[in-house]
Amino acid sequence: MFTVGLDVHARSVVMRAIDGATGEVIHTRLCPDHGDIRRWLATLADPVAVHGRPSAVLMAPADLESLEETIAILSDREAMQRLNASEAELTAGLGESEADLAAAMERRRRASMT
Repeated sequence: MFTVGLDVHARSVVMRAIDGATGEVIHTRLCPDHGDIRRWLATLADPVAVHGRPSAVLMAPADLESLEETIAILSDREAMQRLNASEAELTAGLGESEADLAAAMERRRRASMT
């Protein structure tokens, strides 16, 4: 298991990893790009540890935002009830077809032009 330390600055990130089994120290200096950091971490043979416990997660900001939005929806009881009700309606065949929706939108568009 590796213990990793990052010294993050605006123009560079200095990273060191200590192999818990051998005591070997591995280090590198990279630009502060999450892709470069992820690739470097992936070169380590074992899991990354913090205080001796596996615990490193590194992801792109867009993936983090998506995860946070998913958690927010899953944590919102009313939103989940609405989603479940919608799913039940679709399962029961109560949903609208794409053709029905397109026709309704066309009627709405024509009505707004008069």
